[in-house]
Amino acid sequence: MADNKETKIAIIGGGSAYCPGLVRDVLAAPDFAGIHLALMDVDAENLELIGLLCRRLAEAGGSKVKISWTLDPAEALDEAEIVLTTFRMGGFEARHLDESIPPRHGIIGHETIGPGGFFMALRTIPVMQELTETMKRVCPGAVLLNYTNPTNIVTQAVTLHTDVPIVGMCDQPVSDARAAATALGMPGARFALETAGLNHANWSARFEIEGGDAVAMMREALDRVLDDPAVTGRIKRLFRLAVEYGRMPSSYLQYYCFHDEMLQEQRASGRTRAQVIIEDELPPVLAGYREQVRAGRPVLGQVRGGGEFGDFAVDVMGSVLGDAGEVLILNVPNRGALGGFPAECVVEVPVRLGRRRAEPAGAWSLPGEVMDLLRHLAEYQLLTARAAWSGSRLDAVRALAANPLVPSGKKAGQIYREMAAAQAAHLPERLQ
Repeated sequence: MADNKETKIAIIGGGSAYCPGLVRDVLAAPDFAGIHLALMDVDAENLELIGLLCRRLAEAGGSKVKISWTLDPAEALDEAEIVLTTFRMGGFEARHLDESIPPRHGIIGHETIGPGGFFMALRTIPVMQELTETMKRVCPGAVLLNYTNPTNIVTQAVTLHTDVPIVGMCDQPVSDARAAATALGMPGARFALETAGLNHANWSARFEIEGGDAVAMMREALDRVLDDPAVTGRIKRLFRLAVEYGRMPSSYLQYYCFHDEMLQEQRASGRTRAQVIIEDELPPVLAGYREQVRAGRPVLGQVRGGGEFGDFAVDVMGSVLGDAGEVLILNVPNRGALGGFPAECVVEVPVRLGRRRAEPAGAWSLPGEVMDLLRHLAEYQLLTARAAWSGSRLDAVRALAANPLVPSGKKAGQIYREMAAAQAAHLPERLQ
């Protein structure tokens, strides 16, 4: 890696409970010695807690990584070379609305797909608009690495409307591959995954585990996996789709291919995922963080987010700083990499990444039986990105009506009215 003693990385959303796990992975990576991590968030209390914990972790490990934190975006962004966005506009309260309102209309409620993902985009993109304007002023030339959901639509909006270099990130393909290997009885196995499509809607072009054809393994193990009570419904559906189509899907495709089944499961759960996080998962994590801030030698135990989150972020940031040309699955403008999609459409494909480049590392095509849904999603993605950036309420309703999970324009209007009223505090006036 190039000399990075003065390199600054701004983390927008640095008060998130995910952040300590990310910082832990940065501290463990020798190439990041001397980096300045500037954490920024709007939640002063959480930011102070996370900032203190991360600084204590660095000091206890003798790391040369500098940790600072601020409520001011411009201060965090000033002279940054990398800007990592990982925030949730509206918090878990808005996520609860994303997940609880659509089922009342017979549609799955989720934070990245359907009406829920749509409204998360509407809340998030205006913030990204302000952020990119500040970047142009205080850190021109910085690379924006977007880890904020829905990453495909957020990345699409910034790509269409600014010249800020942006790469969309998602660790789901890696997570899905590891989950498949574990269900096959091969946890920790080496795998190679080449996948193409849209974020949360991609299909493998190549999937190998320990050098063998992983889809063939999934086909052979299907009955055993489906009969195994220890395997989640999500992974069972992953196997069913892989066997049916002969390639590994994104696990998120289950929401389109098994919508009614997923909706029934969601309704039967009694609580939204946001409520589970707020009530059950987040309190012990934050309590652990507070305890470790006071500890003589802090040790990071339970964190929010799986290991893929921090590992993937470190891989991406390291590739940008080191200009190594590593190939990672990322979200970038198509420009001919994936047949059947517009050049300006952001797609998720293997990307060769460096300090001044983020280029698709090849060309891919997908079979006709999966293309109809993906083309539909691509059109919805483009319409939503434009509406969220500068469109009117009417533009937004039309974009929502283009979502594959929304059955009609009338239904789009009904859902929009209810969700926009519930989330008015987080939406620009033009979209209310």
